[in-house]
Amino acid sequence: MKIVLSVILLSIVSFSVKIRYTKPTLSKNHQITTSDSINSSTPIKTKNVSGIINILGKRVYKDQKITNSNFVISFTGIPPNLTFSKQIDKDILINKNQFVILKDSSKYDYLNTSIIKKIEFDFIRSKTLYFKTTLENPGKKKLIIGRFNIMYNVKRKGFVFGWITHKIKNTP
Repeated sequence: MKIVLSVILLSIVSFSVKIRYTKPTLSKNHQITTSDSINSSTPIKTKNVSGIINILGKRVYKDQKITNSNFVISFTGIPPNLTFSKQIDKDILINKNQFVILKDSSKYDYLNTSIIKKIEFDFIRSKTLYFKTTLENPGKKKLIIGRFNIMYNVKRKGFVFGWITHKIKNTP
């Protein structure tokens, strides 16, 4: 039964990720600045809804450490009353979220100065889109791996909730 469900899910969900890099530049204080863009599209289908999840992101690096990121998630190709676009940043995930679960509450300081490194669509269930994400705290050399959810039903469309920290690990 699990194998059949896995095959069905793999046939329904396919995605493409495109990453573009910019030419490195040298700043006044001799730091190398680069940036890249991420474009990910995932078609989804449920009993009632078919659509596309688009994740657009831009990350800026100085001396190979992430310094800034900007992500936008949009749900398109569906009835107009369900379509939305949502800017995602650390404040929305952590600071303004009323439902935050941390693996270890003493690790919260890692989240305060972290930057979103990547976001990936995971699955859809009960009018909710589930995403996996990685935040990076370059100052403390930590990766924070977790997930969050976005509602797509009409009443709470685009509402981000449920940040859960799964793992905190050191970066090389």
